[in-house]
Amino acid sequence: MHIKFTGIRAVGLVVALAALAACQPKDSKESEAAAPQPAAAAAAGAKIVFVYADTLLAKYNYFSDKQKELEGRQKQAEDQIQARLKALENEVMGIQRKVQDMAPAQLAQEQERIGRKEQEIMRERDRLGKALLDETERLNKELEKRINDVLKAIREEKGYDFILSYGPGTGVLMVNDSLDITDEVLRRLNEIQ
Repeated sequence: MHIKFTGIRAVGLVVALAALAACQPKDSKESEAAAPQPAAAAAAGAKIVFVYADTLLAKYNYFSDKQKELEGRQKQAEDQIQARLKALENEVMGIQRKVQDMAPAQLAQEQERIGRKEQEIMRERDRLGKALLDETERLNKELEKRINDVLKAIREEKGYDFILSYGPGTGVLMVNDSLDITDEVLRRLNEIQ
């Protein structure tokens, strides 16, 4: 019997959402007043930069360390559950060898006991899986906040109008590499560990 936990992975959308959130005005009136018409934005020379989302996730040291830690805990939990299931399987095989020497009532008790043990193992598997999922969610929220804070600070310091997320699956089809601020974002993220 093989038990798998839900994989732990960072969602690239976190970076995209954080970038978009950092660029959104908080007040709808401010949004209407600040949103230039397309021709006006081009004429005014809107300041647009981008970050490589996948690079942020891969090279943000704190996040990489936390992700490795979570993966280690996931592996440990999987190993623990597998060991308990293997022990239960061995116990069942031992009972099967003695089945002919057992009274029907004793056999029924053993089956019930084994069933309870199996349910206990499944509850433990579910508990460990939920704990890891909760920790992953907490880590993703923390990542989103950290990235959002750094992007907001950079946007305010440099006067950028838009900070886009670029990578596979984003709506940005092409970029000018001179507008890449990924290294600056990474430097700042890695400084706040």
